[in-house]
Amino acid sequence: MSAMEEESGKKLLAGRPFGGVATLIHNSLLSHISVIKISERFVILSCGNYLLVNVYLPCKQKGSVDTLTDVLAELYYYLDQNRQAN
Repeated sequence: MSAMEEESGKKLLAGRPFGGVATLIHNSLLSHISVIKISERFVILSCGNYLLVNVYLPCKQKGSVDTLTDVLAELYYYLDQNRQAN
């Protein structure tokens, strides 16, 4: 079941669909990638000394501040846990 099912039946949709995030990695790089966290709203991967972060933030609507706060808090937690000492 899609999160867009109800919305997609209302009108012609343009632009990016609601929710979800994906990150495409070329096959030649897969052996260098480690998954830190995959969630509905973000993906965190490591590649060597780099963290790759892909985030889908909520749109501006009623209640989105709570979602944004939750996403940023969770991101902070995982980024803090994977901080590299320089």
